[in-house]
Amino acid sequence: MDGTLIDTFTLILASYSYAIAGSLSKQLNPSDIPSLSWRTLKDALAKSVPSVQIELASDRYHEYFARRFTRRTRTYPGVRKLLISSHSIVTADDVSQSKPDPEGLQKAMVQLVAANYRTIYVGDDPDDIVASRRAGVTCAGALWGSRKREQLKALGPDFLFNDPSDVEALVGGSPTGLNKISCLHLTNWSTAR
Repeated sequence: MDGTLIDTFTLILASYSYAIAGSLSKQLNPSDIPSLSWRTLKDALAKSVPSVQIELASDRYHEYFARRFTRRTRTYPGVRKLLISSHSIVTADDVSQSKPDPEGLQKAMVQLVAANYRTIYVGDDPDDIVASRRAGVTCAGALWGSRKREQLKALGPDFLFNDPSDVEALVGGSPTGLNKISCLHLTNWSTAR
Protein backbone atom coordinates (compact mmCIF):
# COMPACT_ATOMS: atom_id res chain seq x y z
CA MET A 1 0.00 0.00 0.00
CA ASP A 2 2.78 2.42 0.91
CA GLY A 3 3.69 4.38 -2.19
CA THR A 4 1.28 2.58 -4.48
CA LEU A 5 -2.19 3.18 -3.08
CA ILE A 6 -1.54 5.65 -0.28
CA ASP A 7 1.00 8.45 -0.02
CA THR A 8 2.58 7.68 3.33
CA PHE A 9 6.12 8.88 2.63
CA THR A 10 6.14 11.97 4.84
CA LEU A 11 4.39 10.11 7.67
CA ILE A 12 6.89 7.23 7.45
CA LEU A 13 9.76 9.70 7.62
CA ALA A 14 8.23 11.55 10.58
CA SER A 15 7.36 8.30 12.39
CA TYR A 16 10.84 6.91 11.87
CA SER A 17 12.45 10.14 13.07
CA TYR A 18 10.22 10.11 16.15
CA ALA A 19 11.01 6.44 16.83
CA ILE A 20 14.75 6.95 16.82
CA ALA A 21 14.78 10.34 18.55
CA GLY A 22 17.56 10.35 21.12
CA SER A 23 19.37 7.44 19.51
CA LEU A 24 20.52 9.23 16.37
CA SER A 25 22.53 12.41 16.42
CA LYS A 26 20.74 13.93 13.41
CA GLN A 27 17.26 14.28 11.97
CA LEU A 28 16.51 12.24 8.86
CA ASN A 29 15.94 13.96 5.55
CA PRO A 30 13.63 12.55 2.86
CA SER A 31 16.71 11.51 0.89
CA ASP A 32 17.81 9.26 3.80
CA ILE A 33 14.80 6.94 3.59
CA PRO A 34 15.63 5.09 0.33
CA SER A 35 19.22 4.61 1.48
CA LEU A 36 18.00 2.61 4.47
CA SER A 37 16.73 -0.12 2.08
CA TRP A 38 14.77 -1.99 4.71
CA ARG A 39 12.62 -5.05 4.35
CA THR A 40 10.88 -4.61 7.71
CA LEU A 41 10.67 -1.80 10.22
CA LYS A 42 12.89 -3.68 12.66
CA ASP A 43 15.52 -4.12 9.93
CA ALA A 44 15.52 -0.36 9.43
CA LEU A 45 15.65 0.38 13.15
CA ALA A 46 18.60 -1.99 13.53
CA LYS A 47 20.55 0.42 11.31
CA SER A 48 19.76 3.39 13.55
CA VAL A 49 19.39 2.31 17.17
CA PRO A 50 21.18 -0.10 19.52
CA SER A 51 19.64 -3.60 19.47
CA VAL A 52 18.32 -3.24 23.02
CA GLN A 53 16.24 -0.23 21.89
CA ILE A 54 14.64 -1.77 18.77
CA GLU A 55 11.40 -2.89 20.49
CA LEU A 56 10.93 0.50 22.16
CA ALA A 57 11.66 2.32 18.90
CA SER A 58 9.20 0.04 17.06
CA ASP A 59 6.49 0.83 19.61
CA ARG A 60 7.23 4.55 19.28
CA TYR A 61 7.03 4.31 15.47
CA HIS A 62 3.66 2.53 15.50
CA GLU A 63 2.21 4.88 18.12
CA TYR A 64 3.21 7.97 16.14
CA PHE A 65 2.11 6.49 12.80
CA ALA A 66 -1.30 5.33 14.07
CA ARG A 67 -2.15 8.65 15.74
CA ARG A 68 -1.44 10.62 12.59
CA PHE A 69 -2.41 8.24 9.79
CA THR A 70 -5.75 9.78 8.80
CA ARG A 71 -4.45 13.36 9.00
CA ARG A 72 -1.08 12.90 7.27
CA THR A 73 -1.76 10.45 4.46
CA ARG A 74 -3.85 10.54 1.32
CA THR A 75 -4.95 8.10 -1.31
CA TYR A 76 -3.30 8.88 -4.62
CA PRO A 77 -5.72 10.47 -7.10
CA GLY A 78 -7.44 7.82 -9.20
CA VAL A 79 -6.64 4.90 -6.90
CA ARG A 80 -10.13 4.57 -5.41
CA LYS A 81 -11.51 3.71 -8.86
CA LEU A 82 -9.09 0.79 -9.06
CA LEU A 83 -10.10 -0.86 -5.82
CA ILE A 84 -12.38 -3.83 -6.22
CA SER A 85 -14.93 -5.01 -3.67
CA SER A 86 -13.05 -8.21 -2.92
CA HIS A 87 -9.63 -7.55 -1.48
CA SER A 88 -6.86 -9.11 0.50
CA ILE A 89 -4.39 -7.50 2.86
CA VAL A 90 -1.19 -9.39 3.56
CA THR A 91 1.50 -7.79 5.72
CA ALA A 92 4.90 -8.90 6.96
CA ASP A 93 3.12 -10.40 9.99
CA ASP A 94 1.35 -12.88 7.71
CA VAL A 95 4.40 -14.36 6.00
CA SER A 96 7.60 -16.09 7.00
CA GLN A 97 9.59 -14.39 4.21
CA SER A 98 9.21 -10.76 3.15
CA LYS A 99 9.48 -9.46 -0.39
CA PRO A 100 11.09 -10.13 -2.75
CA ASP A 101 9.95 -13.62 -1.75
CA PRO A 102 6.55 -14.18 -3.44
CA GLU A 103 4.92 -15.78 -0.36
CA GLY A 104 2.76 -12.74 0.44
CA LEU A 105 1.61 -12.30 -3.13
CA GLN A 106 0.79 -16.01 -3.39
CA LYS A 107 -1.22 -15.88 -0.14
CA ALA A 108 -3.23 -12.91 -1.41
CA MET A 109 -3.91 -14.67 -4.71
CA VAL A 110 -5.20 -17.75 -2.85
CA GLN A 111 -7.48 -15.54 -0.72
CA LEU A 112 -8.81 -13.83 -3.85
CA VAL A 113 -8.95 -17.04 -5.89
CA ALA A 114 -6.86 -15.22 -8.51
CA ALA A 115 -5.02 -17.12 -11.23
CA ASN A 116 -1.47 -15.96 -11.86
CA TYR A 117 -2.07 -15.51 -15.60
CA ARG A 118 -4.95 -13.09 -14.81
CA THR A 119 -3.10 -11.11 -12.10
CA ILE A 120 -1.03 -7.99 -12.36
CA TYR A 121 1.01 -6.90 -9.38
CA VAL A 122 1.44 -3.13 -9.23
CA GLY A 123 4.17 -1.92 -6.91
CA ASP A 124 6.41 1.05 -6.25
CA ASP A 125 9.54 -0.82 -5.14
CA PRO A 126 12.02 -3.02 -7.03
CA ASP A 127 11.21 -5.86 -4.60
CA ASP A 128 7.64 -5.76 -5.91
CA ILE A 129 8.85 -6.48 -9.44
CA VAL A 130 11.08 -9.34 -8.28
CA ALA A 131 8.28 -10.86 -6.15
CA SER A 132 5.80 -10.70 -9.01
CA ARG A 133 8.20 -12.42 -11.38
CA ARG A 134 8.89 -15.15 -8.82
CA ALA A 135 5.13 -15.64 -8.43
CA GLY A 136 4.68 -15.87 -12.20
CA VAL A 137 2.39 -12.86 -12.52
CA THR A 138 2.47 -9.79 -14.73
CA CYS A 139 4.42 -7.01 -13.03
CA ALA A 140 3.98 -3.27 -13.20
CA GLY A 141 5.88 -0.35 -11.71
CA ALA A 142 3.85 2.38 -10.00
CA LEU A 143 5.98 5.39 -10.81
CA TRP A 144 3.58 7.87 -9.19
CA GLY A 145 4.57 6.80 -5.67
CA SER A 146 8.02 5.38 -6.15
CA ARG A 147 11.14 6.78 -4.53
CA LYS A 148 13.15 4.32 -6.68
CA ARG A 149 11.89 5.14 -10.17
CA GLU A 150 15.14 4.46 -12.02
CA GLN A 151 15.63 1.11 -10.27
CA LEU A 152 12.06 0.13 -11.18
CA LYS A 153 12.62 1.05 -14.82
CA ALA A 154 15.92 -0.84 -14.95
CA LEU A 155 14.18 -4.08 -13.93
CA GLY A 156 12.02 -3.90 -17.05
CA PRO A 157 8.58 -4.63 -15.62
CA ASP A 158 5.83 -5.65 -18.04
CA PHE A 159 4.21 -2.24 -17.56
CA LEU A 160 5.26 1.13 -16.15
CA PHE A 161 2.44 3.35 -14.97
CA ASN A 162 2.91 7.08 -14.40
CA ASP A 163 -0.56 7.50 -12.93
CA PRO A 164 -3.30 5.27 -11.50
CA SER A 165 -5.44 6.15 -14.51
CA ASP A 166 -2.92 4.22 -16.64
CA VAL A 167 -3.77 1.10 -14.64
CA GLU A 168 -7.47 1.79 -15.06
CA ALA A 169 -7.02 2.03 -18.83
CA LEU A 170 -5.38 -1.40 -18.89
CA VAL A 171 -7.82 -3.07 -16.52
CA GLY A 172 -10.87 -1.47 -18.08
CA GLY A 173 -10.80 -3.32 -21.39
CA SER A 174 -7.36 -3.92 -22.76
CA PRO A 175 -7.12 -6.18 -25.82
CA THR A 176 -4.24 -7.97 -24.06
CA GLY A 177 -6.70 -10.15 -22.18
CA LEU A 178 -5.96 -8.52 -18.83
CA ASN A 179 -9.37 -6.84 -18.61
CA LYS A 180 -10.52 -8.77 -15.51
CA ILE A 181 -7.35 -8.99 -13.53
CA SER A 182 -6.63 -8.61 -9.87
CA CYS A 183 -4.48 -5.59 -9.06
CA LEU A 184 -2.52 -6.29 -5.94
CA HIS A 185 0.02 -4.56 -3.80
CA LEU A 186 1.35 -5.87 -0.53
CA THR A 187 3.28 -4.08 2.12
CA ASN A 188 6.40 -5.22 3.92
CA TRP A 189 5.51 -3.17 6.96
CA SER A 190 4.46 -5.16 9.96
CA THR A 191 1.24 -4.19 11.68
CA ALA A 192 2.37 -5.64 14.99
CA ARG A 193 3.60 -3.33 17.67
